[in-house]
Amino acid sequence: MKTKLLTYSGAATAFLLAGNQQLKAQVVYGDVDPDVYVTGNPDDYYLDLNMDGEFEVHFDHIASLGFGSIGCYGVVVPNYFYCFLSYDYDPAAGWSFAIALDAGDPVPSGFNNAPEAINLQHADGSSTYGLGPWISEEDKYLGIWFETPSGDGPYYGWIRLQADECGYYIKDYAYAPGSLFAGEGLPVDECETPAATDVTGIEAEKAKIKAILKNEEYQ
Repeated sequence: MKTKLLTYSGAATAFLLAGNQQLKAQVVYGDVDPDVYVTGNPDDYYLDLNMDGEFEVHFDHIASLGFGSIGCYGVVVPNYFYCFLSYDYDPAAGWSFAIALDAGDPVPSGFNNAPEAINLQHADGSSTYGLGPWISEEDKYLGIWFETPSGDGPYYGWIRLQADECGYYIKDYAYAPGSLFAGEGLPVDECETPAATDVTGIEAEKAKIKAILKNEEYQ
């Protein structure tokens, strides 16, 4: 059994189905809502980044392979037909490891398709490639490169993950037709600190505050 992650991105739908040229100059953002926590031995999850009916990335988590004394092992598998992920390979260990990007890091270019599943965690904990960078209270980003089955692209992007000792959260993603930085395209908080304030008429239980926000004046 497989589960397709539900996402929303109105821009992504128009981007693919309508071929909107203007949108091709923008970063397309998609949210996995609610976040999915992959742990234990769950059903596989499939993520359709651009909502074209084809999955780009497949997520799994295999506790039976073991990790230290806890027992967890995250894997990410690209759709081999047209999706690539940022990874490194350790010939001595025989494992390929997903590269953990920090917010603001450039998404790597020149991807090579992984020969197999890409590990977020090493099975015996002996490698710093996979587990160390991913387990953090900070969000980490997996670089992606893909094109559509019809040959549109390439698109560069990221998938935001947060790993702990026994699994990882799949949060959201973004992509664009050109270069991209990890975290670029995340929604901006609309709440802003007033640019200037002026408090007058101060009394025991009330005061008049003048604030300038987004070039508009409120009193």
